Amino acid sequence: MRDLAPALVAAASFVLLAAACAASPDDGASLDVSGGNSGIRVRRNVIVRDPAAFSALWRQHAGPAEACPKLDFKACDVVAVFAGSRSTGGYSVRIGEVRRSGKSAVVAAELLKPGRGAITAQAFTQPFAMKSVPKLPADARIELKETERT
Repeated sequence: MRDLAPALVAAASFVLLAAACAASPDDGASLDVSGGNSGIRVRRNVIVRDPAAFSALWRQHAGPAEACPKLDFKACDVVAVFAGSRSTGGYSVRIGEVRRSGKSAVVAAELLKPGRGAITAQAFTQPFAMKSVPKLPADARIELKETERT
């Protein structure tokens, strides 16, 4: 069973990502994906403001075989949070509300970590989330809060 755990975690993450991508219209409407496996293996928070930068980020994240979602960057930006490589499952990333104030904005994000004594899959994971949001001002930042599950 232990030999199957990494494969099961990888398969489940792929299915969740594929389902999220399939649920997002490819007509430039929206993007809201998250999961446990990414080609980006370092901690990274980024606000993407144009199609070329998003295409490059998507290739790093999903690889060249996965089609990049089409978005209308005249109307939206993409907030992306990558938690880096983790040695177990049980981690997830959420992108929350955007707080705007004048010509600035703060995007709330949360990294959920397994609680003490939690039973987790013993497999390397790379938790991430990407979400399109209405166009952000130039002075925007991501505020990442880490929370341990109870």
